[in-house]
Amino acid sequence: MNYMGSKKRLASWVLDNSREVLLAEKILTDVNEKIPTFVDLFAGTGQISQAFIPFSEKIIMNDFQNFTYDYLQRFNITETDMTTARIMGNEIILNGIIQDNKEESPFYDWYAGKYFTNDNTKKIIILNDFLHSPTGLGLLESKSKPLWLAMKCMLLEAADKVQNCSSNYSAYLKKIKPSAEKDLVLREVPCYGDINNVEFSILNKDSDLLIENLKGDVLYMDPPYNARQYWTNYHILNTISSWDLNFQPEGKTMLPPMKLRKNSDWSYARKVFRSFTKSLDSKFKMTILSYNDEGLIPTEIIMQEMKQRGKYVLIEKDYNKFKSNKNVERSVVKEQLHILIK
Repeated sequence: MNYMGSKKRLASWVLDNSREVLLAEKILTDVNEKIPTFVDLFAGTGQISQAFIPFSEKIIMNDFQNFTYDYLQRFNITETDMTTARIMGNEIILNGIIQDNKEESPFYDWYAGKYFTNDNTKKIIILNDFLHSPTGLGLLESKSKPLWLAMKCMLLEAADKVQNCSSNYSAYLKKIKPSAEKDLVLREVPCYGDINNVEFSILNKDSDLLIENLKGDVLYMDPPYNARQYWTNYHILNTISSWDLNFQPEGKTMLPPMKLRKNSDWSYARKVFRSFTKSLDSKFKMTILSYNDEGLIPTEIIMQEMKQRGKYVLIEKDYNKFKSNKNVERSVVKEQLHILIK
């Protein structure tokens, strides 16, 4: 899935350097020893948690966006259930196309011909209407719950593959781009429910509230670096996730009203320091903060606050900016791992 700030290309760098520090500081005493509890506080689409699977006993993933929470469910879905859900979901869409009455949905009125083609908008509506119908919701209360979760997860992935935006959902393109003209089809996404020696826990909480009640061995944080709110940039996927259409979109980009948006304090200059220091006071042996040298919190402040609480390690790497941000003076930033050992 295309996700702003994804650590997919940096996952091995984060993993290798984190394990090196864990071993050097004797938090792990052997290369074969696993991290008892690894917490990914801003998990996004799960790229870092995915990298840590072979080296952890328990992984807790949290993200407070609706769609990322639904997408992270893939960690508890087996390959058999994913395959069954793919066949089932595509049949539901095909049968719904034959009936073809989905132009009556507000989702169609708002987004058809803008964020998606007309036909792909109908397919999103068909499957989501089923998932949120009495029959579909009944799956959630039965042994078939993994099928519901898998269909929702694949729908989010499939919708993102055919969106008509330049990168994220902050605006749609005036003309439908070639990739958006492709048919929306459910395809299986990587899943990890068949792994028996790792426990996965998926949460959907505000990080500032959750951190008060968490403790463990390694806390990994990849928070927003700047003022751009993730919820706003992915509002369409969040709407597909919740399927709550009881609102009136605002502005040219058709955003839900402010009261429905979930904004992070890490994206506010006046609030980020409080959230940052609160996370440092949590009950973890090692805290890893992924950040860069253009973030709202200056590097010097991060260093100062971590050094006051324990041993501090800084690891840096030159990294190309997210493509939508390259029309500025610097095209390369320093990606950073700020590590606190208590």
